[in-house]
Amino acid sequence: DNCAMKAIAPSSTEMPNLEEDGALYCKIILKKEGIFVNTGFVILSSRWKSTFDDARKTIMNDLDEENLPNDMRFYVPKLGPVSIKQEKQLRIMPFLSSAARTSDIMARNAVLVLGTSRHPVRVIIQDASLIKEESIPLNSEETAVEWSATEP
Repeated sequence: DNCAMKAIAPSSTEMPNLEEDGALYCKIILKKEGIFVNTGFVILSSRWKSTFDDARKTIMNDLDEENLPNDMRFYVPKLGPVSIKQEKQLRIMPFLSSAARTSDIMARNAVLVLGTSRHPVRVIIQDASLIKEESIPLNSEETAVEWSATEP
């Protein structure tokens, strides 16, 4: 379904210059017992260089502790939890961009506007003690771009 992609695909006047970097806006979503709760937002210093570890530090500094799990883990639908080691290595936007390397120009264009104040990246967190095994379809074609572009 390309409806979600069409909804966030940039117009030609909205296309950011990839040579330029700027703030990365992230909406923080807590996954708790199958329910998704908007816990706030953070602004990271770089759309292209910020890692999940940078996001963790900013979340811990900027958001109210009572709204966060004690043992927070980032969660990527269809992939699973992000380990602490991966947090230091994975840059958020390049990670999402790599999932959109496709012939679908609309999906690639959608990645270009993600992370702006008008289209914040949805970052899902959950309590590590609640992480359970998930049943993942073998033929799933969902991507991180679809995860970021649609509402829970």
